[in-house]
Amino acid sequence: MERFRIFQQENPLIFPNQDNLYPVPFFGDIRKAEVLTLALNPAWTEFRRGGSHERNWIPGLDANALTTRLLHYFDLPVPSPHRFFEDLRPGLEILDKSYAQNVAHIDLHSFPTKFRNALGNTQREVIGGWIESTSREHLREVLKLAPKITLILVVDFALSGPNGDAIQTFEFVESEQSGLQSCISEHGSQPPIFRAGGPDQFAPRIQHRADVLRQYLCNPSPLRLCPFAPLR
Repeated sequence: MERFRIFQQENPLIFPNQDNLYPVPFFGDIRKAEVLTLALNPAWTEFRRGGSHERNWIPGLDANALTTRLLHYFDLPVPSPHRFFEDLRPGLEILDKSYAQNVAHIDLHSFPTKFRNALGNTQREVIGGWIESTSREHLREVLKLAPKITLILVVDFALSGPNGDAIQTFEFVESEQSGLQSCISEHGSQPPIFRAGGPDQFAPRIQHRADVLRQYLCNPSPLRLCPFAPLR
């Protein structure tokens, strides 16, 4: 939360002008999750206010209150989860998985910035540089909370890479900066880290490899995520 406060103060134009934004290291009970979806960063629209868009995020939450809300994100009576998770639900159902039971979500970075099309090139490069310099530590710390993980499904979104060019989430995960590259088989066509494409491709790609993914999930071996992840 302190890192977020400092980054937000140094880069105010990257964020919506509102006082109820928080870093989101995970959505759902990551302690119990067997599968993770991994994307770019939490959408700032998670924190929308007013009318039918009200998400019930109030200013001034401390770390304990934020953690409790995120652990129970998918079982709160209101508000319902962000529509992004509804887009991924059909793909998870193919594998008999759900956010309500055994799936959680993480991102390359936890800051709810404006969407990429609302940012200039310089602002995009600032975010890309932040991801490049911090994502390895961030993912290491988050994955320490997830001892039961067997599969990571990567959802593609565009971000600015180290040279300023646009790359996809999976392409960054596959790079040395993520710390996860040694866990990837056949460019993400095989588990344990599977490239599921963008939200509109998520279900079709999982369906195409459903037999492989289901067979893998029946294997009781823990996910051996590089040198830093815990084993169950």
